[in-house]
Amino acid sequence: MIPALAASPLYPTPQGSPLRVAVLLGGEFAPAWLCEALNSLGDAVFLDLQWYQVIGVPGVRQGNSAYERYQRFDMRLLAELKPILQMRAIRQIGHAEALHFVADESAGSSLDAHGLARLREQPLDLILLVGMPPAAVSLAACARLGAWTIPPEELCAIHSGRWLMADFMRGAECTLGGLRVYSSQAKGWLLLEPGESSVAQLSFARHRAYQLQKGPAQLLRALRRVAHGMTPRSRAGNAETRPGVRTLFRLALRLMARAWSRHRPRLGRAERWCIAVRESDHGLDPDRPHAHGFLRIEAPKGQFWADPMPWVEHGRRFVLVESWDYARQLGDLLALELDAQLQVRQVTTALRESYHLSFPMLFRWAEQTCMVAESAQAKRVDLRVAQRFPDRWSNMATLLHGWRVVDATLTEHDGRWWMFASVAETPFDDGGREWNELFLFHAESPLGPWQPHPGNPICTDVRRSRSAGPLFFHHGRLIRPAQDCAAEYGRAVVFNEVTTLSTEHFAERRLGTLEPDWLPGIAGCHTYARHARLDVLDAKYLAPRADTRAT
Repeated sequence: MIPALAASPLYPTPQGSPLRVAVLLGGEFAPAWLCEALNSLGDAVFLDLQWYQVIGVPGVRQGNSAYERYQRFDMRLLAELKPILQMRAIRQIGHAEALHFVADESAGSSLDAHGLARLREQPLDLILLVGMPPAAVSLAACARLGAWTIPPEELCAIHSGRWLMADFMRGAECTLGGLRVYSSQAKGWLLLEPGESSVAQLSFARHRAYQLQKGPAQLLRALRRVAHGMTPRSRAGNAETRPGVRTLFRLALRLMARAWSRHRPRLGRAERWCIAVRESDHGLDPDRPHAHGFLRIEAPKGQFWADPMPWVEHGRRFVLVESWDYARQLGDLLALELDAQLQVRQVTTALRESYHLSFPMLFRWAEQTCMVAESAQAKRVDLRVAQRFPDRWSNMATLLHGWRVVDATLTEHDGRWWMFASVAETPFDDGGREWNELFLFHAESPLGPWQPHPGNPICTDVRRSRSAGPLFFHHGRLIRPAQDCAAEYGRAVVFNEVTTLSTEHFAERRLGTLEPDWLPGIAGCHTYARHARLDVLDAKYLAPRADTRAT
């Protein structure tokens, strides 16, 4: 089921008159990501659209260049991402008014005299050209805010997103993405709604798909901001890269080296997580986080334990964890009761569902122990209350529904409740890459109703977006732990100081990073939490595959 991006509860609804937009379509077919971007416009209540089919636009001809041969081979590796780049008919063509394209002296795109007159007679705010060269002055002048152009190569599955090639070739950990358009006002290429996201290191086709799937959301975000009377977020657009035979040969050698470097350590081994706990009067220092004195706790074979959340209930000390079962390929929530020496004295199943559960987030409200757990597979965020801690819970409310939401984190601050969550705002199933962006919501109580923050998404940086545990105070400062997932998922914990938190504004600054070097042999750490005098962390490492099978 494809979520309705335009009717999203992730953003406030723009007030006032709709934004008047003319959409000029320079082709009849496009990759699915672009078709979905166009489809989402029709559902947006803040847009007043006029659709036009432009006849005679020169398209991008597919040939047999080295790059095109490389992409035809590489696209075989798309697997679950294949739908993002599949060619589809642009459905708006059927009811679009026909206009005629003419070449312009400035090498831009324009229309014949009838077409220009047709546009000038309408009070347009913006022209969106899809699959056309950048607008000439005469065409851009037909709208108050000029024109945005999505160029012809984006209508071709092989060439769509080719501008992302540079960072992929050099093996960057993360890349600056966004919706690439030519702005007639800026007189140059822009990335609308930009953000830093991780690079798929072994396949450029997969890398393109991961970035382009955000196109529908990015286009709507940009237009929504314009409808609000704001300037869209943007950065200067990336230069085009047209690799030749020699460049692609060097890239092939690099890809073989990357594949060997990535997979060699994993031969005969599998990824596991463990947790670590300590008792301390002081938590980690977010400016200079150094983990010492932690006791490592391993899960039984056939499982791993991660996402620890410490809790003290009626004098008994617990750590709630995600328990991943390799056989079931699902996670449950377990409660580990600790003795005075921080050893596990009892393990209780806290919560089990037919879908995956992780990231238990506990807090007290209205004299009750409450929990929010990650349930992205069910596309919902539920608030539960303990009828009997830790193994009997009942649902109080559903906070968000219809979206893949991960690691929702609730906190009370200045008399209001706040929820930080990463959301997969895409109409496609991207295999679970929700760690690139962070959204914020607020309410008078945990029961809601939850209102979206006008700055959403408040963070679009894979190096510090996804939550890594509950927010906490340190010397009077509100600290938000986050994950650095640039090089790989859950590599490190980054601490951020929230400097502004209001219903209109949000700001934070990055502090220190807890690197995965505090236990021997670990390669990642993505949760830090503290309650009473208990500090907990988790750690990722490679273990023999035999450890993934229950004894």
